[in-house]
Amino acid sequence: MTALVDAYLRHERKPRLEYIPSLAPAVEPVLVAGGFEVEGRLPLMTYGNGTDGSPPEGIELLEASGDGELRGVADVQWEAYGEGGDAPQRAVDGLRRTIAAGGIVVLARDAATGEPAGAGVCTGPHEGASELTSVGVRPAYRRRGIAEAVTRRLASEMRARGNDGVFLMAAGESEARIYERAGFATVSEILHISAERNRS
Repeated sequence: MTALVDAYLRHERKPRLEYIPSLAPAVEPVLVAGGFEVEGRLPLMTYGNGTDGSPPEGIELLEASGDGELRGVADVQWEAYGEGGDAPQRAVDGLRRTIAAGGIVVLARDAATGEPAGAGVCTGPHEGASELTSVGVRPAYRRRGIAEAVTRRLASEMRARGNDGVFLMAAGESEARIYERAGFATVSEILHISAERNRS
């Protein structure tokens, strides 16, 4: 474990792991004894038999690809996750890399005004597995079913492309319920565990 922590610290990073504890139950006690602290246990969910339903009234969904669309996605995610100001260009560049790797980026926008309302991403697949991540809705558009609609579109499209292993990590129980309605089921949990960067 010392070598693992040292490798993080050499790169000026906080020692942190995310893994499925049921696959390696002996690891967590060793980490905790070595000074790691549990940050959270998130539901690990996989896509089952969901369908791509209609978006909420007044909202349109599209697969983002152009400059304006990707900028809209980045700004939605930036705001939805509590960051201030406009999203940096690096966020847009990251979305382009996701698409280049075979991933999918979906934008939900106001059908009347074109205003970006929600967004989400499926990472480029690896051996049929793709993570559905970064689903966010701007505060003004919440509680309308947009997150569920974005999730449905991403998962169904990724499966239509031949990738059956679409999975996600829900931030909590309320988010898990949204994903359940979109066709996901909890299969395990992901442990987030870390140590202080300045430990000796």
